[in-house]
Amino acid sequence: MSSKLSKGLFFYYFIFILWILLSFIVVYSYGYNESFFAFQIGHSFYSDTFFYYYTQIADSAIACSLLILLGINKSKNDVFAGIIAIIVSGLFVQLLKNQIFDSWDRPAEILKSDPRLIIPGEYLFNKSFPSGHGTTTGALFLSLAYIFREQLHYCIIISIFCFITCWSRVYLGVHFPADVLTGAMIGSVFTFGIRRIPYLNNISEFLSRKGTTIWILLAIITLIFRLIVRFIIP
Repeated sequence: MSSKLSKGLFFYYFIFILWILLSFIVVYSYGYNESFFAFQIGHSFYSDTFFYYYTQIADSAIACSLLILLGINKSKNDVFAGIIAIIVSGLFVQLLKNQIFDSWDRPAEILKSDPRLIIPGEYLFNKSFPSGHGTTTGALFLSLAYIFREQLHYCIIISIFCFITCWSRVYLGVHFPADVLTGAMIGSVFTFGIRRIPYLNNISEFLSRKGTTIWILLAIITLIFRLIVRFIIP
């Protein structure tokens, strides 16, 4: 699988590493808990509603569907590697959240007596570290950067959306910044590593024989099903 570091991919890596470093400097300066407020901005009904729905991009099923819809006509190999990265990194993070860091509570629990706390989204209370949505974000957008690595302007847009998606988890009050940053790094590392697994191309080429239509149909069905489960079924 080609891993050529084109101009677009170089830009994505540069921006990603830069904002990770700058964000961790803020976390170090303010502390794990207090850095939550450093990343907050003014809330409104419209922004709260927008980010409540926008953050669903980082749901693993929706992310896989979007990856197929956006990239299947450009590179089935890159799409397949991205899906594997999203699934494997997601399972790894769930293992961390439930077995090692299960006592790490979310802002709604730790900061519940702080009058500055605003949670416009879901009220989640525990298993905060690392962020599962942050992990999916790291895997999804790096995979997209590989798919569109020859288009610099696309990679610029992808890097911006990666930051916004990660930040939305803090904005909605469901994670501390360090949770999301760590998750994004985990997802990115898995994506980088999985692309170097021998014979991955052979598996992808075998699946590609089924044609593009079946990939797109599967993505649409998965996307619709996930949205129904998420927003319609109580």
